[in-house]
This record gives sequence, structure tokens and C-alpha cells, in this order.
Amino acid sequence: MLRQGQPLVKFIEQVEYNGRRLAKLNLPPSAVLRALKEYDRSWIASLERPASGGGSFRWVREQLHFCVTLTLNNAYYRVREAETQSFYEQFRIELEARNLEELLHRFLKSLIEVSRADAGRLYMLNEEESAWVRKARLPQVAASEGSGAEFSITALPGIRKKLARPQYLLLGPDNRSRNCASLVLEPAWANDLRSCWSIPLATGGRTAGVMQFGFRKEYEWLPRERELLAASAERCLMAAQK
Repeated sequence: MLRQGQPLVKFIEQVEYNGRRLAKLNLPPSAVLRALKEYDRSWIASLERPASGGGSFRWVREQLHFCVTLTLNNAYYRVREAETQSFYEQFRIELEARNLEELLHRFLKSLIEVSRADAGRLYMLNEEESAWVRKARLPQVAASEGSGAEFSITALPGIRKKLARPQYLLLGPDNRSRNCASLVLEPAWANDLRSCWSIPLATGGRTAGVMQFGFRKEYEWLPRERELLAASAERCLMAAQK
């Protein structure tokens, strides 16, 4: 990037973005720094030859390494801080929610924000476990969905079993052959969105509901994002039961 004449700030932004992804991959900062040192060793010898102006390059390399290390540490901190804030917000919702509808709506809203999804839906199984009943949605993606939150869809046994575990689903016309659309409970999403994260609301081995988050682009989740949503889903169900 620097060789192409792009400003240093663009390079640092790229380090920040990839640093957050490394954090969400659960890769320890020490492992990242070890990898950077290995990279340094692989090319430092050629820069320090007398004819190459090694002293100047070494100074630039050290300053760049310092900036990268600082930026990576900041990226990791921001990811951890966002997770902490998310759990704090969930705790606050539990204390403040006046009824079940408000609780589910606010839980869904907080998780849409932390996952940066374009849309979110929260479904609960009815008492007979014969239908998924929509309890919360944000925002309204298509006018065809109507204005009310209440909407139900038949809970087919095969679909219910698949939705009992976390799913990353690709949508759109190019992925219809993958049979992912049948696992997305919001009918309009199959055409309007490109990917979906599906997280079960389960306790004691029994699935009571599911949260689904839609994206306008193909956005595959990373391990830490999946773990955060799974823990939040469990907390949401416990709060709903109380």
C-alpha cells in the first residue's frame, strides 16, 4: 500500500480492521506479534546491506512496527470492550424491561447493533411446538411483511432440528441450490438479503426459539462473534422465562 503511494493512515486503518478480525478469531495478541517478528527476520537482512541505506530503513521499520503493535493492541481492546458493553446492556435490559415483549425487542436490538446486522428477527416456538411465532423484528425490510410483529410459520420437524444449532446461511438466487432459504424463517429475506446468522434459544437440550440476523452482503461470522451470540441467546431465554 505504501509503495503504491497510499497514505500511512490507510495502512493503519487496514491494520485496525484486520486486528479486529484476528481478535474475533480468538488468536492471542502474543501469537500475532510473534508472526510479525518472524516476518521481520525474513526481510531485515536485505534491508541492512550497506548499499541499501540499511540504517534509514531500519529506523523506518522500527517506527512502523511500533505503530502496528499499538494499532493491534487498540483493535483487540475495542473488540473486548464491545463485548463487555454488550453483556452490560443485556443486564440492564433484564432489570428495566417491563414486560416480555419489551424484553425480547430490546435484546434483539442490542444484538443487531453488536453484530452490525441489517435486520434481525426473534421467533419462539408455540406451546405445541408446531409453529414459530415472531416476537420481535428490526427493522422492517420489506413492505410485504406487514406492520405487526405477530407472524407464524409452521415448524417442520426437519427444519426445527437444523435450527437447534448455530447456522451460517448464504442467501440469494445463486445459493438456492444449497437449500438454505428453508432455514430462514422470514420469507422476504431469501430475495432481499445475502447471508444470515441463525442462533437457537435453547435450554436443557430443548429449543424454545431462534434469533436470526440478516446481512445485505456475504458476511461469515467469526468464532468470537458466534460465541457472544450463543451466550446472549442463552441469557435472553433465561430472562424471558423469568
